[in-house]
Amino acid sequence: MGQCVGAGETGQAKQYTRQLTGINYAILIVLCTVMIVFGGPLVGIYRLSSEASAISRQMITAHSIAMVVWPLAFTIPYTLRASLDAKFTMAVSVFSMWVFRIGFAYLLVLLFGFGVLGIWYGMFIDWIFRAAVFVWRFKSYEKRLPKMGKLA
Repeated sequence: MGQCVGAGETGQAKQYTRQLTGINYAILIVLCTVMIVFGGPLVGIYRLSSEASAISRQMITAHSIAMVVWPLAFTIPYTLRASLDAKFTMAVSVFSMWVFRIGFAYLLVLLFGFGVLGIWYGMFIDWIFRAAVFVWRFKSYEKRLPKMGKLA
């Protein structure tokens, strides 16, 4: 994608990003479906207590559902970094991690008693924020590039 951007082919870079995001979604649908369907037997391998097994299955299900936003939060930034937007993606990622992933994990676990799932929910909130910001940034992609300069 960096080559596309450097050559001034921003439309092609956007097209490749959409294709990679679509491929990512296809792979995740298969993996997450397998994890949900076979989560119980997989957890059973470890011979956990019934309570730990139930929490593990909840975590597998929650994680599989939350993967709906993962490609937007983690695939799109690759294109943004390739188009000389690394400072923005790094700033958003660090801010989001501290405020949402760590901050909400503390709130959900300590104040609201969500237990280990509270940590995961904090992570999911982080993903949702990143996805929203990076999709917004990606949509304004071609407007920003002339200001950033061409590489070629």
